[in-house]
Amino acid sequence: MADPERVMGPRGGWRDLRVALVVAGEGLEARVVCSALALEPEASPDGSRFGSSGGRWVWNFGGSRAGSLDRQVLDLVSAVRPNAEGVRALVRAGHAVSVDIAGTAETGSGMSVPPALLEALATLDLPLGFTCLSGAGEPANDPMSWLDE
Repeated sequence: MADPERVMGPRGGWRDLRVALVVAGEGLEARVVCSALALEPEASPDGSRFGSSGGRWVWNFGGSRAGSLDRQVLDLVSAVRPNAEGVRALVRAGHAVSVDIAGTAETGSGMSVPPALLEALATLDLPLGFTCLSGAGEPANDPMSWLDE
């Protein structure tokens, strides 16, 4: 489990953490993703939520599940790892597949991911991204965002 003192910055930690598997790509169809991951499109397993819009499909382990970062990461890893071949098939089909950790942060707040969780995520061999939302729930303006272009 993450040590709360190490997860927070000088002004506290990120709030409302959400860990998700994200699949994106042109012409993405939710039924294809659900099939690759052996999911029933109408039912969310274990209380997690998934949905899609605009070429993006998200399997969210946060939100109403509202578990700790540790719990959400371990739930995601244990749900996705058995379907590793399906994930690889999505990548071969040209879709981008990644894990995203998102939360609300204020200036000066911080969040770190303990090495044990990073190790668990590394077993999926997927890119890891972080989405920082402002208090209003909007992506924070990042003066370094031009680096991603």
